[in-house]
Amino acid sequence: GHKASTLSLAGQEVLLDAVAMSDAASHDSRSLKPHLKRFFGRHPDLEGGVTRVLDDGALDDAGIKAEVLAEFGAELYASPNSRARKPSHKDLPRGMDHFTSLGVPVCGEGYPFDFLGCRHIDERFLFRAPDDAEGTPVCADCPRAEECLRAGSERRHVTVPFERLPFLDPDLPYLSRRFQNAMARRTVIERHHKLMTFDYGDARRTTLGIATFQAHIPNISDVLPVELRGPRSAGSAVGVSRNAE
Repeated sequence: GHKASTLSLAGQEVLLDAVAMSDAASHDSRSLKPHLKRFFGRHPDLEGGVTRVLDDGALDDAGIKAEVLAEFGAELYASPNSRARKPSHKDLPRGMDHFTSLGVPVCGEGYPFDFLGCRHIDERFLFRAPDDAEGTPVCADCPRAEECLRAGSERRHVTVPFERLPFLDPDLPYLSRRFQNAMARRTVIERHHKLMTFDYGDARRTTLGIATFQAHIPNISDVLPVELRGPRSAGSAVGVSRNAE
């Protein structure tokens, strides 16, 4: 088999580059910078036109994000990597049962709270109890309301210090709608995987090794709709993925 690193314009079926990784067991975080260097080395006219890179949880690292910004002038958005974290039951706000591995407070009745945003003046994340299917706060008929809600309040609100959830970036928390909308554009990469493996795959390719896949990439690139010579698109985003076959 093989593992391939793929670059695509986010939200478009435009394959920019794909390269087989020489060591499929290597951690995905090691491939991004070398691949971006290869790509911009081949297409220097596009450097500066890419302002955002979308990747998976393997790149959810503050150090890597800073390096990508410094070297390529692009913000790195990465899906949250919560596999190394477990739900937390310490230092809980009143009425809460735990924080999920993503940092979402869950109340004693099992409702995950909605993320509202950040209050930077006192460095706090803001959450509130969700609505039920009819649009009424779940707190309305909650048996724990007396011990959880303040007098006269109809909905529980929770503020959490930034330091309590250090893995959340206050400037762009991955619980925010802005982050989720940006990352939703990365799903095109899955379409590329299908195109590369099935739609434009090579039936004569009986081996799935690294060398045969790398040799087949030019054939894929000739078929897919690629246009690298057009004008730069300000604010372009590039989706990145590693897929195994």
